[in-house]
Amino acid sequence: MSLAQEILSDANAEQNARSYLVAYYSDMHKDAYGVRGRPCECSSNEDIAEAIASFHNDVADIIRQERADEVAHAEAVKVATTPTEWTLAELF
Repeated sequence: MSLAQEILSDANAEQNARSYLVAYYSDMHKDAYGVRGRPCECSSNEDIAEAIASFHNDVADIIRQERADEVAHAEAVKVATTPTEWTLAELF
């Protein structure tokens, strides 16, 4: 079962599937882009579930990239702050 299908299944278990999906979409849009969004009124529940799954993937990619950036930054700091001992003879 794909993520979109799981989301749709969870929504259908709720009393109002459409409201559940719209609220979920809004939350995921905020997580991904920093602002709340609303799906088009003409979108089907399946389309909204697909969009939510896409947001999940986007947020996961952002988190992976941030973690990779943190590791790269830590390595750069380690290299930049590694003490090296120089003698005056080596400098001149």
